[in-house]
Formats: sequence, C-alpha cells, structure tokens
Amino acid sequence: MDFLFVFPLWLVAGHKSKISGFRTIHREENKAIAIYTDEDLAQRDLDTCPEQMRDRFFLREIDDPLAMYGLLVLLKNHGYTHVLIDPAAGKKSAVYTIEWAIEATGHWFS
Repeated sequence: MDFLFVFPLWLVAGHKSKISGFRTIHREENKAIAIYTDEDLAQRDLDTCPEQMRDRFFLREIDDPLAMYGLLVLLKNHGYTHVLIDPAAGKKSAVYTIEWAIEATGHWFS
C-alpha cells in the first residue's frame, strides 16, 4: 500500500443526502469520487465550480474510518469504480480503484 488515509478526510457533497450528490468525475466507463486530504484543497476545488453550482454543495468532513469504509462500500455498490485523491483543476491527481480505497480504509479498524 503506497498511500495511507489520515483522518479527517473531506468530500464535496450536495445538500440533499443522495449518493449522486457527491463530487463525481466520469471518465469513459469509470466513475470516481473525489477525496481530499485537506479542507483547504476541498474548498479550492469547490471554489472552481460554476457559481450557480456552488450553492448546491458543501464540504463534508469524514473523521471516522468506519464511516468512510461504509461510504466507500455503498459507492462501490452504486457503480463507483475509483477514487481521486486531492484532485485540482489543471493538475493530475492520484487515482486508485475503489477496492483499494476500501482495503486502505479497513486497515484502520482491522
């Protein structure tokens, strides 16, 4: 494992509690959720969204590994295939499979 999740982690989430409300990146058949290791990075990414979209999103802090694990399993069951770590406009982010992220999160409590 070449990356260790350190909590808290941050997500950009919609105000409605729906799986489709998370900041999602689609590439071909792949569907990825953006995970941020720092609140400032998440806020910067949120700030790059068009203004009319910004009002529909907020930063969600995840400080419990078990909660993150459960969310990742749920996302996998809803067709998510990857996670992007600290994506930023114009920069390449680390990309991992959702299975890897589930395993990496599971190390916190197994």
